[in-house]
Amino acid sequence: MSKTIQIRRDTAADWANVNPTLSDGELGLELDTGKIKVGSGGVTWNNLPYINNQTIYTGPTPPSNPQEGDIWYQY
Repeated sequence: MSKTIQIRRDTAADWANVNPTLSDGELGLELDTGKIKVGSGGVTWNNLPYINNQTIYTGPTPPSNPQEGDIWYQY
């Protein structure tokens, strides 16, 4: 049986405009920047820190200028 985990995602502008409060442990991905925040259940998006300032890249080819610690998901 296959299990799927989905991460809440949107553009940085939409996240900032809506400014939701993520549930405790809920992940939010900025599609255009590749950065992630983790919800606390009580802090709005604009006040949450990014996870380690890492960037997550997605695509069929690796990023051209990755930084140490960045993540790439190939599809």
